[in-house]
Amino acid sequence: MDDQLYLGIDPGHRGGAALLDVAGRITDAWRWRPGHDPMQSYNNLYNYINSGYKILSYIEHIRLYPRLPLPVLLNTQNLLLNAGQWQALLDLLRIPYTQITPGDWQARYGLTHWRKRQARIITLARGTSLPDLTSPLALARHLWPDAPLQSQADDGIAVALLLADLARRDHQAPVAAQAPLPLTTTSQRRRNSRRRTK
Repeated sequence: MDDQLYLGIDPGHRGGAALLDVAGRITDAWRWRPGHDPMQSYNNLYNYINSGYKILSYIEHIRLYPRLPLPVLLNTQNLLLNAGQWQALLDLLRIPYTQITPGDWQARYGLTHWRKRQARIITLARGTSLPDLTSPLALARHLWPDAPLQSQADDGIAVALLLADLARRDHQAPVAAQAPLPLTTTSQRRRNSRRRTK
C-alpha cells in the first residue's frame, strides 16, 4: 500500500494536478497552464509509474450547457478540450480514474456555494482576523501549509489537492461511510411525508 499514490486533476483553464501519498502528504503538484504541453504531465506521471507506484485518480467532471452565451461556451469548449486531454493521458497510462462533479466534491468538503459565502464572510469580517476557509484555495492552504499555493492562480492545484485527498479517503475507507446522504427536493419530501401519513 505504500506504493499507492492518489492523483487529483482540475482540468480547468488554470487547472492543476496533485499527487498525494497514502498518508496525505504532497508528492507532487503542478499547474496546467494555457498552451501547456500534455507530454510534460504524461512524462511526470510515467516516471512515477515506472518507479513502481500505482496511481488512482479523481478528475473533476465537466458538463456542457448548450444554451449558455457564446463567450461562456467558448471557455467551456477549452475546458472540455483540457478534460479530454487529461482523460487520454490517464487512459494511455492505464491509470484508473473517477469523474466527480464539482457539486459532489464541494459538498464533501462543505464548500457548496462557496463563492457566495466567501463574499458574505469577507464583507462581515472586514477588519478582523477570522480565517477564510470558504474557498478551495483557502482550505488547501490550511490542510497543506507547505503546498505550492502562493497565488490566486494556484486555485487549480488547490482543487487538485482536494480531489486527490478525496480519492485517498474513499480508497482507504468505504465510500458509503463518507458519502453524504442523497438530497431530495422540497416537493419530494412533501410527497414522501404524504405517503407516510396515508
